[in-house]
This record gives sequence, C-alpha cells and structure tokens, in this order.
Amino acid sequence: MSMGDGDQRVAVWDATFEAMLRVYLPYGGEGPLGADDVLADLGLDSMSVVSLLVDLEAGYGIEFPDELLTAETFDTVGSLWTALSGVTGVRVDDA
Repeated sequence: MSMGDGDQRVAVWDATFEAMLRVYLPYGGEGPLGADDVLADLGLDSMSVVSLLVDLEAGYGIEFPDELLTAETFDTVGSLWTALSGVTGVRVDDA
C-alpha cells in the first residue's frame, strides 16, 4: 500500500483508515487499495463523502479544516490519506 512511486514515496495508511474507508467503497473489491485508486470509481458518492468525513473525524478525534474539504481531498485513496495524516500527524512506515 505504498503511497507513491519512485521519488514521491510517502507513508502508507493504517488499518483503521482502510477499514473505515472500505465501508463506503462498494466496488473496492477484496484486494489491497492503491494510492491512485479513484474513490468515485470505487463507489464513493457525495452522500457517502459526508458520512465518511464524519466517521474519520470521530474515529481519529480530529476536525478537517475547511481548506481540506475539497473534491481533490476525496479524489483518490492517497489524497484522502495525505489530508488525514496531515491533520492527525499519523505516519505509518512500511519498513
């Protein structure tokens, strides 16, 4: 579950994030999620975004700042994790 390719390698997400996210991805399949997986293609719709946001905020004890409440944040698995980890400070190394 690497977040990038080549020199853009960043953290991977934790199991809590993936478990919370999968609830809202009816087309996510059973294989691992990739950082570039487009959330809308996996079934995340606008109503689900709101529910997912509430769950992430409650689960991590944070509040997303308004500037992160954009379509770009909820575009891919990686973009959402990058936003969440930026707010929480959570980093999970794959080493």
